[in-house]
Parts: sequence; C-alpha cells; structure tokens
Amino acid sequence: MISSIDMDINAVKEKYSKNKAREEKEALEQRMINAHNTGDNISQISIDLTYYSQLSSYIEQILSLTKAYEEAEEIVKENSDPDLTEMAKTEMEEIEEKIPLLEKEIAILQIDRTFHDEDDNRSAILEIRAGA
Repeated sequence: MISSIDMDINAVKEKYSKNKAREEKEALEQRMINAHNTGDNISQISIDLTYYSQLSSYIEQILSLTKAYEEAEEIVKENSDPDLTEMAKTEMEEIEEKIPLLEKEIAILQIDRTFHDEDDNRSAILEIRAGA
C-alpha cells in the first residue's frame, strides 16, 4: 500500500518541484515597483501578480505537504514504537486528503484565468431613467 502511495507522492513532488509561479511572482513584483518609471499597466500587473501569488502559495503548500509525508513515511519505516507509527500513518492519511484539495484549487485558479474576459476590466456607463 505505501509503495503505490509513495509513487503518487513522488509524482506530485516532481510535478510541482519547479515552482515557476514563484519566479513569475517575483518578476511581477519587480515590474510593479518600476511600473511608474516604465509606464507599465499597473492594473494588469496587479491582476497577474494576484494570480501568480495564489498559485505560488498553493504550490508551496503542496511541496510542504510532500516533505511532511516523506518524513512521516520514514517514521513508519524506521520506528518500532506503535504509537508514533500510528500518528505518522494518521498524518500520512491527512496529507493524502489535503493534496488533492490543493490541486483542485490550482485547477480552479487556472480555469478562472483561462476564461477571463478582457471586458471585465473595462469601465461601463450605466444610465438609469425614471419611467413606468
């Protein structure tokens, strides 16, 4: 049982090991700092920065959970204390539940960005008239 789960954890770790969202977030932060000097669209940079900040946060959480899973797995393999082993197994089960939830949040975030309408950022004039 542990070896098949271990393969899933390794696949998740490999998938998110290169956190390009963090690099993009840092680049956008620099662009935001220099936006007044360069004339960049601060509104668009802010939108992009929000997206990459959230994405980077989710990825960092997943990487942290994979590390905790590996540590708990080592405890299960190397420890003879039944109470500690049981606690580690419980932690592993909790992590197995949390990672798919975070991956779902990442997918939702990416879908929202993919189907973002450019007109959402534009101004609108709304005229209200009295009448029957």
